[in-house]
Formats: sequence, structure tokens, C-alpha cells
Amino acid sequence: MAIRVAIVGVGKITRTSTSALSVTEGAELAAIVDRNALIGGVAHFKTLEEMLAIEHRIDAVAMSDICTLKHIPAV
Repeated sequence: MAIRVAIVGVGKITRTSTSALSVTEGAELAAIVDRNALIGGVAHFKTLEEMLAIEHRIDAVAMSDICTLKHIPAV
């Protein structure tokens, strides 16, 4: 079973993260959290709270937008 990863914040660094996930055996990009960005075929949520509120299996979260957060959320 693959480790399902969500990426919070979609920007330039996300290209590196999604490329790394695509070639990492046993890992898959399961969701993104971003107010505006979309990645085809990947679940999209506008907020971290929205993602956590629904039944969507996420095993790991990559925080790519940490500099714009007022505090670091615990997931």
C-alpha cells in the first residue's frame, strides 16, 4: 500500500516535490491544499482544516507554504 502524501501550498517548490513523489516507489500524491492551485487528478482542498474534516486517507503532509502561515499546524 502506498504512502499517501498531501502537499500544503502549491508554488515553485511543488514541482520538485511532485517530481520526487512520482519516482518514489511506495508513495503517491493524494491531495493538495491551496486556495488557488489545482493539479489534475489530485484531490484539492482550499484549507488544511477542510482536508482534515473529510474522510480522505492521508499518511503524510508536506508543508510547502510554511512562510505564509501564522502558526505551524500540528497534523
